[in-house]
Amino acid sequence: MIQSFWQALLNIKKQLYFAMFLFIIGIIIGYLFLDQNHPMIQDILKQIGSIAEKVKEKNSLFFMIRTIFLNNFFIGLLMILSGILFGLYPMVNLMVQGIMIGFLIKFLFQQGKTIGFVLMGVLPHGILEIPAILIAGAFGIKLGFSVIQWIGRLISRRTENIAEDFWYTLKQVPIIIFGLAILLFIAAMIESTLTVYLLQTVYH
Repeated sequence: MIQSFWQALLNIKKQLYFAMFLFIIGIIIGYLFLDQNHPMIQDILKQIGSIAEKVKEKNSLFFMIRTIFLNNFFIGLLMILSGILFGLYPMVNLMVQGIMIGFLIKFLFQQGKTIGFVLMGVLPHGILEIPAILIAGAFGIKLGFSVIQWIGRLISRRTENIAEDFWYTLKQVPIIIFGLAILLFIAAMIESTLTVYLLQTVYH
């Protein structure tokens, strides 16, 4: 399965570069141009606040891991499956995810936090979580491009291998989802344990 997952990643290499580009653009926008009063940021903060409140109420490590995992997995799954609609949603969501991180970094700096605090709060779990989201977005884009190519061949009446790329990409969906689940579950465990521990012990 690992080999199949790696092969699937090699097949979306170009889309991964594009996903990284959109993500970085989002970070720049979030850091330079948006503040707390922006409707998008307020909506995002409400969602984060709601999740944090539930975790605090339960006061359970298992619940925290499950909540973080399911939230991120749902985002990734939606980006993959919605890619069939010409890849539009994954492209938009990649920028939104970048905007969230860009704004969060700026917000922490505004609160007087150091670079070390920001890196410690993002890197331990982000090493896996961010690539997982990029992979989900890239695969969604790949799926969307395959649909566009398929429609293009139908319109031009090119019957040879008319849906070959689309069906090949579609067959890789379970492999990508499986790999995504593993990455995000490990990331959720790290975020709920190591990240929290580092922030509480080093910067408490």
